[in-house]
Amino acid sequence: MMDNRIVEILIDSFWNILLPGLTVTIPLTIISFSLALVIATITALVQFANIKVLKQLARFYIWVIRGTPLLIQLFVVFYGLPNVGIVIDAFPAAVLVFSINEGAYCAETIRAALEAVPAGQMEAGQCVGMSYLQIMRRIILPQALRTAFPTLSNSLIAMVKDTSLAANITVAEMFMATQRIVARTYEALALYLEVLKGVDLTVDKGDVVAIIGPSGSGKTTLLRCINFLENAEECTMRFDDQVYRFGHVSRKEAARLRRRTGFVFQDYNLFSNKTALQNVTEGLIVARRMPKEQAREIGRRALDKVGLSDRYDHYPSQLSGGQQQRVAIARAVATNPEIIFFDEPTSALDPELTKEVLAVMRQLAEEGMTMLVVTHEMGFARDVSNKVVFMEHGVVVEAGNSGEIFENPKEERTRAFLQTFAGKAEPADILQ
Repeated sequence: MMDNRIVEILIDSFWNILLPGLTVTIPLTIISFSLALVIATITALVQFANIKVLKQLARFYIWVIRGTPLLIQLFVVFYGLPNVGIVIDAFPAAVLVFSINEGAYCAETIRAALEAVPAGQMEAGQCVGMSYLQIMRRIILPQALRTAFPTLSNSLIAMVKDTSLAANITVAEMFMATQRIVARTYEALALYLEVLKGVDLTVDKGDVVAIIGPSGSGKTTLLRCINFLENAEECTMRFDDQVYRFGHVSRKEAARLRRRTGFVFQDYNLFSNKTALQNVTEGLIVARRMPKEQAREIGRRALDKVGLSDRYDHYPSQLSGGQQQRVAIARAVATNPEIIFFDEPTSALDPELTKEVLAVMRQLAEEGMTMLVVTHEMGFARDVSNKVVFMEHGVVVEAGNSGEIFENPKEERTRAFLQTFAGKAEPADILQ
């Protein structure tokens, strides 16, 4: 719970700094991106057409703008143009620069989308008597923009962040306002939500620890922090004889720790351009520099272990959800980790596929693999894990032996949570 001082900082900062900055950032982004889309569409259409002079001019514009830093462009427009008698106020100057800059990047996105539309679309339009402009406006361009939409959305998000550079020409927008708050209070956390609070957890070799609790209680965040996929402001972790003080851990130290662990994501995170076997061997060959044939042998054994001996050459798109998750487990096992982190590995699976994955996890537990599992599968937590941690609102409410937690929980909140699962048949129960 944030103390009164931080609450006062938040209230004061919001009304006096953040809100005025936000009222600049939103219109600056909307106006600039709208103009950028117009510039980008015209530039892309010019490149798509067969008018050589205009095509060369469009390419030159894109080359110049993409080849110079945005900050330099801001300085040239706001500080340089007055030297030749052209004076532009800060906000219009920012709009002009962001529009021209973003237009160059979006133009390439739209051009690529235009070229992705099958040539037959133009021919079909011509055969029904439509003019070139009509075909472009009604047939080609709508299809291209639909294809380009995801990338353009990312460009919009990036532009919101880039508006912080406008502070260099006296435009006080939201992100620079944030920096002012931090500089004034030395309380960076005042701008963010506190997810985990005072979590104390011990995992011994051979333990299977299940972390349970309602959605949004910080379970996944805890797992990701332990493996340095998220940053914790204050924390000390001991892994064997190595002590890690969060906030002072280098990338190399984080990488070394990850080589000793495995991580299974709830949405699989398989490499879509790699086969099942390649997904398992990629980390061995690239990160651990293992000889390819040795890596393939380990990969085949790992896939055999999870029941996928007939799926070596299948891509993720050719596998069911349960099979994809088993490939992900094989990828984690293949590195011979000291501990495997499971982040709700069955959350995206139906009951039948859940059984497949839980069977593999049960096998790993029986073989003595140390596992830290975030799960909503109460049957697995009760029957397979030897320790259970119940979390809510970022704190550990109760922790202990799995039998004790399920049969005689000490905390009322734990008891209420477990009662919601009482009497429900679960895939883990069927695995007995």
